[in-house]
Amino acid sequence: MKIRKGTKKDYKELAKLWLEFEKYQDSLWNKEKKKLSGVFEETKKNVLELLEKETLKLLNSKESAYFLAEKDNKIIGYLSISIKNNFEIHQLEKFGRLHYAFVKEEYRNQGIFTKLLKEVKKWFKEKKIKYWTLSVSSANNKVHKYYKKLGFIDKEIEMIGKIN
Repeated sequence: MKIRKGTKKDYKELAKLWLEFEKYQDSLWNKEKKKLSGVFEETKKNVLELLEKETLKLLNSKESAYFLAEKDNKIIGYLSISIKNNFEIHQLEKFGRLHYAFVKEEYRNQGIFTKLLKEVKKWFKEKKIKYWTLSVSSANNKVHKYYKKLGFIDKEIEMIGKIN
């Protein structure tokens, strides 16, 4: 298994994995029966095309990156990250953001995610980033506990509701 930084040529395969991630997230919500009438989670018909476009945009930015886990020249997991500007009233001007993290089901619990995180931390340190943030689905208790074990703390709770 190999960890490397993503390149523009990876965008199509990454978009497919992103779509797999979205389906996985949806399955978690279905188990929890937390759907919002299917509207909020429902994807557009051209979802893969939109994910490809967004993935390519992130790969072209100097303020974002993908780190990939590969086995037998196939991407089996990834982390999507970026550098964000903080609200100007705060001392901390910039921070790192972990956007999407996904490892294919058959490769989970093998330390791949931890190896990806290690590379991401190196990248952030090279960019002089000292803090990072992330969001985790409220339906994904296992991953939430793992992030806490890594030293992340709960800062705020994002909620969603339907306007009647």
